[in-house]
Amino acid sequence: MSLSSHRYAKALLDLSEERSRSAEVAADMQQVREALSSSRELQVFLASPVVKPHQKKKVLAEVFGGLSELSRSFVNLVVDHGREGNLSAIASSYLESYRRRQGTVSATVASARALTPEQRAQIESAIMAAGAKAVELHEEVNPDLIGGLVVRVGDKQIDTSVAQALRTLDRSFQKNLYIADF
Repeated sequence: MSLSSHRYAKALLDLSEERSRSAEVAADMQQVREALSSSRELQVFLASPVVKPHQKKKVLAEVFGGLSELSRSFVNLVVDHGREGNLSAIASSYLESYRRRQGTVSATVASARALTPEQRAQIESAIMAAGAKAVELHEEVNPDLIGGLVVRVGDKQIDTSVAQALRTLDRSFQKNLYIADF
């Protein structure tokens, strides 16, 4: 994501919090992000320099007719400033910043088999013990891990998988300087 996407998202979040509309705008930005990610044609249309800004505003008003007044005004402002190609990144950045301010952490857990409800609860409580108010847990099943877990929270990763243990063991054997003399 570009720096301008973060700046636009932060400005929208600050304004929406000032007007006590941050949850409403978060729902709108989720809708914008989903619509843009599901429609390649809309992305190409917005990125096109040939299409005039007033035409882009008209199409976006039809596509996003259900948005709140604040969100519609923001989308028009983004088009006025020529950043409509970054609209999806702005929406994603807004949602990420909104969750962070709410204390919600997004975590990804990869395991060899599907987690049981008890395991999910243990992982969520461990993450919440580190300071999160709420956890959005995304689960991935990867049989190549053999066993154990790989937990990613933000830019941190904890890898307790059997596959990682085997790789570590293999590297230690590769570094072994002992040469048998027999």
